[in-house]
Amino acid sequence: MLIPGFDFLAHILSEVTAGLIGIGLTIGVERAVKFVGRRRLEKRFPIAGTYMSKYEDKGRIVTAPVELKQRGSEVQGESYEGNRKWILKGLVTEDGYLQGRYWAENVFDKGFGSFLLKIEPNCDMHGYWFGKDIKEREIQRGSYDFYKRDISIEPVSPRDIPALLDIAEKQLGDAYINRRDLENGKDRIALSAAVNGRVVGFGTARVIPAQEFYGKFEPFFKQDPTALRPLQRRLPDKENVGLVASVAIAPEFHGRGIGTALVERCIQELAARGVTVLVATAWHSRNGTNAGSLLENKGFQKVLEVPEFWKEASLQNNFSCPVCGPPPCECAATVYVRSL
Repeated sequence: MLIPGFDFLAHILSEVTAGLIGIGLTIGVERAVKFVGRRRLEKRFPIAGTYMSKYEDKGRIVTAPVELKQRGSEVQGESYEGNRKWILKGLVTEDGYLQGRYWAENVFDKGFGSFLLKIEPNCDMHGYWFGKDIKEREIQRGSYDFYKRDISIEPVSPRDIPALLDIAEKQLGDAYINRRDLENGKDRIALSAAVNGRVVGFGTARVIPAQEFYGKFEPFFKQDPTALRPLQRRLPDKENVGLVASVAIAPEFHGRGIGTALVERCIQELAARGVTVLVATAWHSRNGTNAGSLLENKGFQKVLEVPEFWKEASLQNNFSCPVCGPPPCECAATVYVRSL
């Protein structure tokens, strides 16, 4: 026997339960649809991975590595510029854009902004940023490009050498690099970089006595030997150093982080050979220092500048400078040092 009114209450509870189940199913379906949609976008635009970004800041071109993670249409990332770390957060849109915002990780660094990037079929991205740095009083803007670091780096093989010599001639001057420079050995490192199977650059390094490296600069400072002291203090006595000798990239692949990847690999190879100090000599012309920012981003410090460093060598070996033209080369050498 039912209690009076209980059948009505049971009916109401039944209706409420059915309604809640219906709402739950609706929410579940909506979430499933959104989940499928987000996953579909991720398959269409799989942009997770490591990039080298290049952006314009008041006429200055800056490069910085970026690591992106993706979950459906949602993208999060981190970027580094010197000692500053930036956080990126964005969404992939149906029409193939990544739109989002960035800010400095350091709470005392008030830099922030937004970006809009068009996703290309190869997952490179190009667009613009808009933002305000801690030192600026107005909004700045500039171009913003992301190049996916789908790079393979391997020891130079004989079949790579013709293409690498062609790159060397265009980037470093005729006859500056020869086949011997591109050979690997106990104390010699020669690496080639390829993108989608195409050889696009190289990096070379050597293990040499510290005194041999130091001795290269003594003739330039006979009148003032004290100028060499900043370098001499940083070199180990009677030990070897690791020389990052040369890096060259085909012009159409500049700004994609390939030079950085080659330097990183050269450093790893030199460290494996037991050196504790790294040195590098960058080409300084009227157009600037060819690898200065790259070396500084990898922890190298500028310690010396040597005027007309390649003049005699260009005359003896008859190599043409890509800036000065036929010999003599009037470019200076900027010397960098880093401890491991």
